[in-house]
Amino acid sequence: MAQVENEHASDNPRDGLRTNAAHATSETTHASETPHTSVVPDPTDLRIIGRGTCGTIYTSTSRSTVAYKIGRDRDGLWNDIRLTARVHRALSDPDVDEWFASKLQVPAIKGWVADEAKECFWADYARFFPESHARETTPFVFALSLIPTIDSETRQALLWRYDFTTSRGAVLANPENDFCLIRPYLGLATREDEPLCRSDNLWNFPFTREDFRSFPLDSSWYFKQMVEEMATGLAIIHWHAHVDGMDIEFVLGGRADWDETHTDIVDDIDTSGPFCSSLPQHEITLATHAPDSDSLSHRYRRVRLYVLDFDKASPVSFDQPEAAIERLVTAVTCNDPYFPDPNATSGDDLKLWQDFRRAYLRTAKWVSESLVEKHGKRARKWPARFMDQWERKAGQLLEGENGEFIEFGD
Repeated sequence: MAQVENEHASDNPRDGLRTNAAHATSETTHASETPHTSVVPDPTDLRIIGRGTCGTIYTSTSRSTVAYKIGRDRDGLWNDIRLTARVHRALSDPDVDEWFASKLQVPAIKGWVADEAKECFWADYARFFPESHARETTPFVFALSLIPTIDSETRQALLWRYDFTTSRGAVLANPENDFCLIRPYLGLATREDEPLCRSDNLWNFPFTREDFRSFPLDSSWYFKQMVEEMATGLAIIHWHAHVDGMDIEFVLGGRADWDETHTDIVDDIDTSGPFCSSLPQHEITLATHAPDSDSLSHRYRRVRLYVLDFDKASPVSFDQPEAAIERLVTAVTCNDPYFPDPNATSGDDLKLWQDFRRAYLRTAKWVSESLVEKHGKRARKWPARFMDQWERKAGQLLEGENGEFIEFGD
């Protein structure tokens, strides 16, 4: 990513994000231009820590609290930015903080860089990225809080305990495994015969219910808390942020490095055109720091639950409640199996679903008051109706797996 040629630039470009318009002396900024946020990494030590359909994720090899997502899907990346910002606002609402002392986290948007009007845009930035991206034309980049890796002790235990798609020697020697996030697949019972559980590195390592109950990732107390955090977060996304949550990702990461600060860099992010919003004229600083080593030893504080990747999600209006509820059901049943199994009928799996449902409905009751004010008391029944339809849809899909139920698309 390009360093802005600016006499006010930081001595360490990785330590700051700034808007072009904030610096009148910038050689690359003119008064007539619409300001865009410039994202400035250290060009010497970027590395890839993840790949997805919408973009590739980079961060610094040194201690950093920022990640960079780069891709050519302008609309997808902009959708990710604006809905991540919307969910971040909802989860950071002071009322939500008062109601829920423990909840999942969402990365904060730190800025972006794109200017389709300039033919030289990517030529200015390409040299800071690997050749595979440097050859691309007009990609888009945005910066967000880096979800910290799982601690090294846990990473080593994962590497020795589980099978990978490559050889053991290759896995142990792979520097990519210095970074690890865990996908909590609470909808999967075991790893047996499950393609989603095959992995060649630790970037998004899958964990089933059996893994959570047998691997010493953290205490059983935290497992229960994680389920409640996932349910609480999903309810806030649905009924407070009014986002359907299509194809969102839940991951477990570390706690010590997490950058809690959020810069709400644009007020009209929901209505502005992709990467073309006017931004406040101020400098945004972002310091890197080493983790507090003591925090890793705190009981129940080794891992934390995060939600990310809103590029395929959409805002949802409850003016037509039945259609809105149907969209929410489609989103949760078409996602990877993060949520507990609604089809569970006995034992710990049934209790897991019941705990999830109870926490979801309790949260939805609190955060949907604005809908009650707008639509009347009937809105109080919508979250429970959604959960009932989710259970019904899950049962139909299970019958389909057994060959007894076939659903045809429109």
